[in-house]
Amino acid sequence: MQYVFENLNNETRAIMLEEIELDLREDKFFELRSMNPYGIDKYPKILKACVQNSNAETLAQLLPRSFFLATNSAGRKTMNNINEVVAYNDFNKYYTRAILRKAINNPGMDIQIYRARLSEQRRPESERLVGTTYSDKPFMQKIAKFISRSRNFIYTYKSIWVIKT
Repeated sequence: MQYVFENLNNETRAIMLEEIELDLREDKFFELRSMNPYGIDKYPKILKACVQNSNAETLAQLLPRSFFLATNSAGRKTMNNINEVVAYNDFNKYYTRAILRKAINNPGMDIQIYRARLSEQRRPESERLVGTTYSDKPFMQKIAKFISRSRNFIYTYKSIWVIKT
């Protein structure tokens, strides 16, 4: 997987970190069912370091197999690429929350959907959304609230929001 985060700059990174800290403070940071206690303990620090200085690819590389359970609670084997799924899901989630927060707090700033994940097999329902622009702040607030509650964000929204300037 490879993503292009078009608005990943210092301001966006700072807001991403604030969103992570908010989740940790309010005990809303999702403890992943696929992670063992050691991984759960170490993961927030690694996530914050990658948000501050790196990208989702680096985050995936820094999540060793030893962070994850061999099987899930149903007895199924954990996916081989679980580190990538977790890394892209969380990086994308906090990036999107930061973009929405910037747009909500800045009058006249819209958001636009673009394809961030490079994919050979593009789903028609995703392609129809690309280029859609939103300026409705209450709608953005609803989306931000939904994302903050969503455990599997990457599977919910295959495209990523970006600020349209």
